[in-house]
Amino acid sequence: PSKLHNFDAIDSIEESNVATLSIENKLQTKRKEKDKERVVDLARFVTSADYNFKSKPSGQGKPGQLANIKLDLELTPYDWLRFESDATCNPHSSFFEIVNTDFYVGKEDKLRFGLGSRYVRNTNTELTTEISYKLNPKWRFSTYQRFLVKGFPSGPKEINKFLEQEFRITRDLHF
Repeated sequence: PSKLHNFDAIDSIEESNVATLSIENKLQTKRKEKDKERVVDLARFVTSADYNFKSKPSGQGKPGQLANIKLDLELTPYDWLRFESDATCNPHSSFFEIVNTDFYVGKEDKLRFGLGSRYVRNTNTELTTEISYKLNPKWRFSTYQRFLVKGFPSGPKEINKFLEQEFRITRDLHF
C-alpha cells in the first residue's frame, strides 16, 4: 500500500479511533393533499460531536476529548418557506468556527428566492442570494450572487466585494 498513490480522500484517510455521538429531534405534523395525508417535518435539529479514543498516527487530535460540536437546524413551517442553519463550535474555546444560514421563499415548481450568510471565524463573512424561476416545464432561469462583507481571502483585509456571480439557463432533457 505504501507504493500506491492516493487517488481520492478515502485513500488518504489516516487510521483513527473516533465515535460520532449525535442526537436528532424532530417536530412533525400531517398535511392533507388530494385526499391523502402525508407526514411533514416542521423542524429538525441535530447535534453531533466526534470523540477521539486515541490520537491519530500524525499526532493530530488529543485522545479522550470531544472534537468540534456540530449543530444542524431545519425549519419548514410551510411548503414555500424554509430556513436552514448549520454551525460548528469548538468546545475548548467556546467559539463558533463556522456558521451557515439560508432562508428560502417560494416553491421549486415556479419562483424561488434564497438569502444566505456564511461566517468562518478569523477568515470571512459572506452573503449569498439566489433567484430561480421556472419558465415552463422544460426551462428554468436562475442567478446566484456571492458577496464578501469582510474577509482575508488572499492576504490583506478586503471588504464589500463581489466574489461570484452566476447566471444559469437550464433545460430538462426528459421526454
